[in-house]
Amino acid sequence: MDITAPVTDYIPGGILTIRGDLLKRGVVNAERFPRGDPKQVLRVVSSGLDLEYVNAGDHMFENQWSGANAGIVTLLSTTTIILSINLGTLLENEVIYFQGHVNVLNVDAPGYIMIEIARSAGVANVYFFNDDTSLEVRTLFSTGGIIEKMIISGIMRVVSGGTCTMSIRGTSSGGDSTIQIGDAQLWSTFLRKL
Repeated sequence: MDITAPVTDYIPGGILTIRGDLLKRGVVNAERFPRGDPKQVLRVVSSGLDLEYVNAGDHMFENQWSGANAGIVTLLSTTTIILSINLGTLLENEVIYFQGHVNVLNVDAPGYIMIEIARSAGVANVYFFNDDTSLEVRTLFSTGGIIEKMIISGIMRVVSGGTCTMSIRGTSSGGDSTIQIGDAQLWSTFLRKL
């Protein structure tokens, strides 16, 4: 199209009502896109089909993954993966929040249980706070049929990108004790700063 008249001749009257308004392509026609508030920035929404204003410097939660194990897992003295979620390909400096929990259903001998969230597959280098490669919690249990929830959460930073699968895994450190774990869940959410 060869535009020879002022651009305002091609914009329907009254579509831009406030100084700072933008014009955007709607589903069918041009539409008014109202200006944002002070200190907001314009970005494309995750679908890639529209625009939105967000507060500069705010953290956003995107790309949530979650998973739950299907049944009871028995922990022995070797590390056992209870539940895994595939995060795909991670980029350097991405920050991810994790929260997981397991229910301890039965312990047949006294001992410690160690539950951790850690990378179980992939090539991405990831660190939790204090440059640890895993996030862990330990609890001392006595013998008996019990139901107790162990909760673990933290923030992980991607040091170098690549594929990554994260897991909740557990170990029994009570010698011959057998520990039954059920209802494990793991959530992960990207935390992005604009």
